[in-house]
Amino acid sequence: MPPPPIARDEAAHAELSWAIDAWAVATLDGAADKRLDAAYDAALAELRREIAVEPGKTVATRAGIPTAAQASALLEGVLTILATAA
Repeated sequence: MPPPPIARDEAAHAELSWAIDAWAVATLDGAADKRLDAAYDAALAELRREIAVEPGKTVATRAGIPTAAQASALLEGVLTILATAA
């Protein structure tokens, strides 16, 4: 069964984002590259803090929001995939 159109569309957006990132990073000098790495690390730390907050049970059930443990596992899975793709 093929992915729904929105999944294909989002995959195309992700592919474009990675292409833009690769192009932009290739143009950075050493200092800018270090600033980008620092910004990435800060954003990842903030994301980890945000997903560590347990959603309310009603919100999680009705909105389908993952628990803190599930969100953390999802993030770590994505980071593993990204690390192996680099």
